[in-house]
Amino acid sequence: MKLKFSFPSAYTITIIIIIITAALTWFMPAGSYNYRIDGTQTIIQADKAADYTGDKKLLPIPHTYQVMPSQPQGVYAGLLHETFSKFSQSYTNSVYCII
Repeated sequence: MKLKFSFPSAYTITIIIIIITAALTWFMPAGSYNYRIDGTQTIIQADKAADYTGDKKLLPIPHTYQVMPSQPQGVYAGLLHETFSKFSQSYTNSVYCII
């Protein structure tokens, strides 16, 4: 008897994608480019780009890629923490609504 294939649910696909991306943080090097603020010659260093709060767009400068310290994610950080913290928050909100 031949088994019929059924496509996995959206939750299953999402969990698989989270696991794959968490695993890739262990193998792919982290890094960033230096940036130039659009319309100016002001340069933002790669390690300061995440803190930029200006109104103008940051444009990456070619050939300035720098390897940054990586932050490998585990199963707990990548999957369980996000999933259960959101579940417990929605569960708590539901309990408060019932009370």
